[in-house]
Formats: sequence, C-alpha cells, structure tokens
Amino acid sequence: MDPPLAVTVPKGWEALHLSPSFFDAGRDEEGLFSAVMFFRPAVVVGAAGGEPAATPEEAVALLRQNDGLTVLHEERVRMLGLDGIQIDLVAAHEDTQILGEGAALLGIGPDSDLRLTFLSAADGILVVGLLSPAGELEAWLRTSKPVVDSIRLVP
Repeated sequence: MDPPLAVTVPKGWEALHLSPSFFDAGRDEEGLFSAVMFFRPAVVVGAAGGEPAATPEEAVALLRQNDGLTVLHEERVRMLGLDGIQIDLVAAHEDTQILGEGAALLGIGPDSDLRLTFLSAADGILVVGLLSPAGELEAWLRTSKPVVDSIRLVP
C-alpha cells in the first residue's frame, strides 16, 4: 500500500484480507464481524457506478449520490498528519458497493455500520474504515482505538 502503513493489532485479532490497495484486521465474535480497514481505492461507487475520486470531497460527493447509502454524519478531520473527511454510512440493501479496485471491493448491508475517513495523500486518497454490526459502532470505536492509535505512515 502506498503510502505504506504500520499497524499494531492486539492478541485475538486476525488479518482478514490483503491486496495491493486494501487490507484489514478484525474480530469475529459469535458471528458479529468487526474490522479496521485500509484502502487506496481506484473507484468510489456513486450513482453511475465506480468512478475515480482524487480528493476526500470528491469521494464523499460520490457516496452521497449512491442510492443505497445514507450518510449519517460528516466532519473534517486530521489523521496521520493528513487532512480529510470522516463519514458514517448505513446501507439500505445487502451488498451495497462503496469502494473498489476497478471492480467492487467493499460492500455493506443494513446489518452493518461503517465509518470511513478519507485522507488527502500525495497521489490520491487513503481511506481508514471501521466496520461494525449495526448499532455497535460506538462500542467498536472504543475496542478498536488501540489499533487506530497505532497507525503510522512509514517513511
């Protein structure tokens, strides 16, 4: 992943997916899946399908056009020394597509809550995501805080 990231995960967590533009780590407790995710998406899924987004503002604007998603909260943030926008999303339908590598990569359904932080990196956007079962995002924010706090850009 470029920029390269370093992340520390506690005992009991597991690496879930790994590709050049996406990796995540999380926990599955009694069928309730939660994860911390990292993306360099090629596309963001808006009304017309997957489209490139060069800035956090473009990415959020595309997601707001996606009929299957509702943006619950939006705020400007600074993370990893980068400026960005953080949004909370819920989906109306199963497998509502959000981000991709050309083809779809991340989709959620109504049984999940998702917080995405879009950061302005030197050559596009970097996304940090927190996925939890519906109604559990606040609890997951507390549980995942050590992982989120451990994220570092590697020079």
